[in-house]
Amino acid sequence: MKQADAWVDGSYNAHNGLAGCGVYLRIDDETYDISGSVTKFDNSSRNIVGEVTAALAAIKTAVDKQCSKIIVYYDYLGIEKWATGEWTCRKQISKDYVKELNNLEKFINISFQKVKAHSGDENNNRADRLAKQGCGLK
Repeated sequence: MKQADAWVDGSYNAHNGLAGCGVYLRIDDETYDISGSVTKFDNSSRNIVGEVTAALAAIKTAVDKQCSKIIVYYDYLGIEKWATGEWTCRKQISKDYVKELNNLEKFINISFQKVKAHSGDENNNRADRLAKQGCGLK
């Protein structure tokens, strides 16, 4: 049984209108850096779309790598609160996120762990850098 550990983050670049997603993923002795951008989204979502895109990318990669469990480390509360139902999904971005999570839970055990943003956690900082890179901030 393989376990994945993923640190996820999102960012937004107001100059080019891109949201960035960043994932630092660790599976056994292998590590993966995932960075990308999202162009089509509700303008009020901004960095949130990057956050949820990063979480889903991490989980999908873990499924592809045949992991049975993933711990998603996040600094935006919505990543966990929408998934557990503690927060009501009002916007389409959160509804789509939860729908995709429900599909992925058929293939992998997903748990969440909050980390404080910009607190010196190097793995979280790495995800932050990847998210900024994804939207052209660095």
